[in-house]
Amino acid sequence: MRLPYPKERRERVIVIAQRAELRDDAQVVGHVTRGRSLPVESSEANRYQVWCKGRGVWINRADVLPLDRAMDYFTEEIRQNPIAADYAVRGWLRGGVGDLDGAMTDYDQAIRLEPKLESAYRCRGLVWRAKGEFDKAMADCDTAVRLDPKSAFAYAVRGILFTDKGESEKAIADFGIAIDLDPSDSMAFYNRGVVWKAHGDDLEKAILDYSAAIRLDSKLLAAYANRGYAYRIKGDLDLAMADYDEAIRIYPKYTAAFGNRGLIWMAKGNYDQALADFDEAIRIDPMDVLGNSNRGFVLFKKGEFDKALAACDEAIRLHPNYAYTYRHRATLRATCPDQRFRDGPKAVEDAKTAHKMKCWSVDILAVAYAELGEFKTAIRLQTVAIKYAPETEKKGWQDRLELYQAGKPYREVPT
Repeated sequence: MRLPYPKERRERVIVIAQRAELRDDAQVVGHVTRGRSLPVESSEANRYQVWCKGRGVWINRADVLPLDRAMDYFTEEIRQNPIAADYAVRGWLRGGVGDLDGAMTDYDQAIRLEPKLESAYRCRGLVWRAKGEFDKAMADCDTAVRLDPKSAFAYAVRGILFTDKGESEKAIADFGIAIDLDPSDSMAFYNRGVVWKAHGDDLEKAILDYSAAIRLDSKLLAAYANRGYAYRIKGDLDLAMADYDEAIRIYPKYTAAFGNRGLIWMAKGNYDQALADFDEAIRIDPMDVLGNSNRGFVLFKKGEFDKALAACDEAIRLHPNYAYTYRHRATLRATCPDQRFRDGPKAVEDAKTAHKMKCWSVDILAVAYAELGEFKTAIRLQTVAIKYAPETEKKGWQDRLELYQAGKPYREVPT
């Protein structure tokens, strides 16, 4: 399981002072060291308000630089006085713009100059991860933990690697240590929530961790999105809707939030609102997978069959490896009340394609075979589908089984 990360939507600054003061207005409330990257909340003539350790604090402009000026600054600092810490900072900056080889070179140099610099090993581990060298990444993170057992960041990064390897218990343990060492680390809570969510039956724990991440960073988009997903899976549609609403408020071009909110409108039976959200996702990003895939299904539910089929065809053209669109098109071809759009053989083909792509579609195969008149096969498949159906779906699927037993196909009724 590859750990997802939220895209940064805020301006950032990087600390250039050796030790910069953080203030709550006039009072000093903490310090940060050189190389720390901080998201900006607001700015004034001589200071920035930044988000650090779960709160907004002020830092002097003279102690920081905007991120887009930091590379040149640290390159010049290294030219004048090549020290390990500055190589490590420049390595982080290079990695942030995708220059993995440059980042690796800087971390190697930092370690050569200072073999016990924990941050260089930890960050080099992330570069190895990005290169797909997971054993080397893990070795670097193990070294970072050994060098500084009190480094919350070291445990958090190693937790990411354990997540990649599918070793969930070790990942959760490392994120837990990171949180114990630094309870203000919103990303450690967020990442542990991702692992809980992957367990499927640990959604409550995932929600608790996403909620903690949001308390610590109220603009962490991915925490809202993932908590919204967890609420939706649990059936708490109103809570899920509220999370996607907030994500869109924070970042009005967040296509994934529109796509997922559209799914909630679908579950509520409001197909006009669902279509509006899918259309907005596509307007922002014409290649958006969720919007394109689900748009056809919503049009089908609205009874606009010609537009629905065209939308499914276009979604498959854009994303031929996205299984759910084949499932949607199979449903249309097998169950459409307008016989002009039904096509049993193609429905079976689409349903099989979806199923091969790991999109469980036994129920759709059943309706497709029923459309072909092969009711024995439909009955067998529907019996399997009912066995594994969610409780909320069992009655409806039992009703379909009785149709097949009576020698009748299933038809969708547009809403």
